[in-house]
Amino acid sequence: TIKSTLYIDNIGKEDVTGLRVLVKARDSETRLVVDEKWFDLGLLKVDATTSKSVDLLLLNTRNYDVNVQIWDGQKIVKQGSSLLMLDAFGNKTQLTQAGSELITTTPDVKASDFGGMPISTPPPREIYEGAPEDAPGFGASMTFVTISIISVLLINRRRGQI
Repeated sequence: TIKSTLYIDNIGKEDVTGLRVLVKARDSETRLVVDEKWFDLGLLKVDATTSKSVDLLLLNTRNYDVNVQIWDGQKIVKQGSSLLMLDAFGNKTQLTQAGSELITTTPDVKASDFGGMPISTPPPREIYEGAPEDAPGFGASMTFVTISIISVLLINRRRGQI
């Protein structure tokens, strides 16, 4: 069970009622709808944020496209979607030939495999031989020339010469 919480802002000029929400989870690979839930938003006060939660029943070994639609009667007034990755390595299965047999292997990955540099430490800056040490872009002299040309064009335009 995945609990999805939606935060809805009413940025209109008045309170709103009568809106319904459809939350739909579709399997990313097969494109089949796995679960969907409808619910009423109730009263949405002006300049306020309302939160609503919905539970979706999903397999934990698949990836899903989750789509949210806000309906006013028979019309969709807002929608959005997101990717929910519950099986990051699901499509990484490899087939290898061992003699006359095909062997299927799936990587065995653990969180501890991603050790190394702490998150708070930025990676070291690499400096390549022959690369300029200045930031890319116009130098000071080219910037001065460009500003001078634009100034002359603006002055002539005001005088009606262009």
